[in-house]
Amino acid sequence: MPESVTKSEKHYTYDDYLTWSDDQRWEIVDGVSYAMASPTVRHQDILLNLASALRPFFRGRPCRLFIAPLDVVLSEDTVVQPDLLVVCDPKKITGACIRGVPDLVIEVLSPSSSWHDRLCKFKRYAAAGVKEYWLVSPDVATIEIFTLEDGAFRIHEAFMQQERLQSALFPVLAFDMADVFEPPEPGIPVNREMSESVRERLEAYRVRSNPRA
Repeated sequence: MPESVTKSEKHYTYDDYLTWSDDQRWEIVDGVSYAMASPTVRHQDILLNLASALRPFFRGRPCRLFIAPLDVVLSEDTVVQPDLLVVCDPKKITGACIRGVPDLVIEVLSPSSSWHDRLCKFKRYAAAGVKEYWLVSPDVATIEIFTLEDGAFRIHEAFMQQERLQSALFPVLAFDMADVFEPPEPGIPVNREMSESVRERLEAYRVRSNPRA
């Protein structure tokens, strides 16, 4: 949930990051620092619902689920705090942070962070080698799943609030979207920042829900 605010023109590293006050949360992407806005109540509700849906699957398995805030050091000049992440290599897990690339990253979008999660971090996660990336859109109750192909993210599937989500990376991982979002309501808005596949599915749902419109 970072805002588009930088500390200065300096190229920052993880060593700089460790000296900053804990009064303000920051992320660093390719040496550029971003202030992180305080999450909304809806953001936290959805985040906790997601964590509750995922936790039973990962309990007792080699891969571990983590929830923000937790530093993920992708490189010496990139430190991020994904909302949720899954790490399967225990050597990447230290007492203070995750050092290395998570297997799955999940970001819950906020008005102040949408561009950052969809563009800046989207490209950086792909470049780092994150295998699967979820973008959760509270305003339209959808989750887009992207998978890594030839060094870039490609849309795998988009799930709406009345459907059952299934991960590409972990095929057994599945849950009802209704466990995360409120029941579907008529007149779902279409967010222009969403991928074309999501917009098309929302429009189709709108037609089915209100054929006389």
